[in-house]
Amino acid sequence: MKLYVNGQPVSEAALNENKLYRAVLISLFTWRRAEPSDDTDSKWGWWGDGLSDGTDEIGSRLYLCLRNPLTDETVLEAQEYAEQSLQWMLEDKIASAVSVRAERNSEDVNRLDMVVTITADEDYQITFKELGEYVE
Repeated sequence: MKLYVNGQPVSEAALNENKLYRAVLISLFTWRRAEPSDDTDSKWGWWGDGLSDGTDEIGSRLYLCLRNPLTDETVLEAQEYAEQSLQWMLEDKIASAVSVRAERNSEDVNRLDMVVTITADEDYQITFKELGEYVE
């Protein structure tokens, strides 16, 4: 995974210093507990969500996409899962807007690229590349 903010690569040190960057990464790449309607044998998820009443869960369900070939439907699911994982930023007024765009990489059809734009005091465009490789 490569992280870019406003078109510039982000170093590990900058990532550790910026709370917003870390919040986005935790939201996207921590495994959220699967919902009852999800087609999976394991519910996964962060153990702390077991203590929640279900209204304040952490992470995303992007991992559910890994078991499927990368189709247009999988791209849409990944985008929905990413949007769901970042919804708390709007609810807690960390951000005034959150936008997610997922698409197949034009050079590698088995790679999903995602652009996440968080609007807070400043407009951050956080680009995640090499999010995951999908094998048919």
